Amino acid sequence: MTDRTSHLRAALVTAVDATPPQRRLPRRRMAVAAIAAFALAGAATGGAVAATRSASDEPSAERVQLSADRGRDNVVGTHADLFGDPFIFVGQGTTTVDLGEMPDGAATLALSMDCVDPGDYTTTIDDVLVGTEWCSDESIAQIGGGGWQIGVTGAGAHTLTIDGPGRYIIWAQWSAEHPVPPSSAAQTEAMEDGIVTRDEYVAGFDRFVACMTGAGYHVDGGNRDATFINYAIPGASVDDGTDRLCYEPEFQDIDMTWQIAHEDESESTEFLRECLRQHGIEPAYPAAEVQQQIADNGIDVMDCLP
Repeated sequence: MTDRTSHLRAALVTAVDATPPQRRLPRRRMAVAAIAAFALAGAATGGAVAATRSASDEPSAERVQLSADRGRDNVVGTHADLFGDPFIFVGQGTTTVDLGEMPDGAATLALSMDCVDPGDYTTTIDDVLVGTEWCSDESIAQIGGGGWQIGVTGAGAHTLTIDGPGRYIIWAQWSAEHPVPPSSAAQTEAMEDGIVTRDEYVAGFDRFVACMTGAGYHVDGGNRDATFINYAIPGASVDDGTDRLCYEPEFQDIDMTWQIAHEDESESTEFLRECLRQHGIEPAYPAAEVQQQIADNGIDVMDCLP
């Protein structure tokens, strides 16, 4: 099962401004965020790579290939086409990859990352921040996970940069996602005024569940009385694209709007507040101020993980 809440501590989020459109897998339904701790791929192919590392410290070829295969399967599944050769490599510290020009027909970069060492890792494309992965000892013990479909725009060559304290395995390949049905009439109506009410939020989730059920998949959980509805879906529904075909037309816009409007009450923000309390600091209420408190006090949120 792909569980929105089971990954919270290993996949805390931090707001990202001015990033290209992107789709992250597996779905954790986090609205403003960079997701942490997943798996990527192997030995450099497909482009120029500049990185500093010791060959004796590199993961085995088998580990790299397994990470690459799982990264590709988790990020792309059956819902996207791939173009050109994959970029598969082990990096350490700062790594910059020359992606070259985007092939005809491609619109996104499928990307997956497997942390070999714990720490905070940032990802940028063409000097635009995509996200920050916070990798713990617990999360790096698992090979596989999720990643992104990142929208890339502009002519000419593009670059991918990973920066962090340790080693990581990267798999990336140019891609184009298969189209999904347009937003349903019900979701379009709910979004007309730009404000999502509680009733509209719950109704959107119920339509998503009905769509998944109709396709033969059970949605586990779904407490409609909570501020944020938490639920789990079968991994197979992500692999075959059913999750996307149900979520985006019925619930995505509603879900994202609701989460952003209630960011101050989110699980990740409450986690950061508790982290501040553990350091003897009284937390603020607005999410942005909480994040600023973490930064101003130089707190490593990894220390707050159980």
